[in-house]
Amino acid sequence: MERRLLRRRVVRHHRPSGTVDRFGESELFGVLSNDRRRELIHQLSVRDEPMTIQTAAEHVAMVEADERRSAGERYKSVYVSLQQTHVPRLVETEIVEHDEGTNAIVPGRNFEAVREYLRETGRVRTEPSSDAYLRISAVGILLVGALWLGVFPFGSGVAAIVSFCSLLAVLLVAVAEKASQL
Repeated sequence: MERRLLRRRVVRHHRPSGTVDRFGESELFGVLSNDRRRELIHQLSVRDEPMTIQTAAEHVAMVEADERRSAGERYKSVYVSLQQTHVPRLVETEIVEHDEGTNAIVPGRNFEAVREYLRETGRVRTEPSSDAYLRISAVGILLVGALWLGVFPFGSGVAAIVSFCSLLAVLLVAVAEKASQL
């Protein structure tokens, strides 16, 4: 009994934005326990316009794609689960609103509180910094191309070093992003 009271005190002390109080701890964790629901919330938070379930399913399928199953192969499963399970659960808790006529999803009354809770607890998925990868790759390709064309009076060993350094830079950016997400 004493342990349970202590746990309640600790949980209440660390509750961001009052979101847990609004939903109840079990309900909030139940809603946010699913990766697809969290991804749907993320996708809505980075858009200014409504999103259809079809578009949401495409995004979720891309996030879930791996070497075994492509986004195209995952789409139908993701679409059905969003349509039948995840969107109704988010509508029930007023995190999103769903227009069945247009199949559009928009943020609901509780959306901002949940999004803020995810941000404060570090549970928000961040987009990879494609700009950094693009810049590093472009510089590497330009340097290797210039070396290959003989613009610089260096041997082929320098091209190999530039190629290696470019790939190493991309790897370091990826590792830094992954570390910042932990």
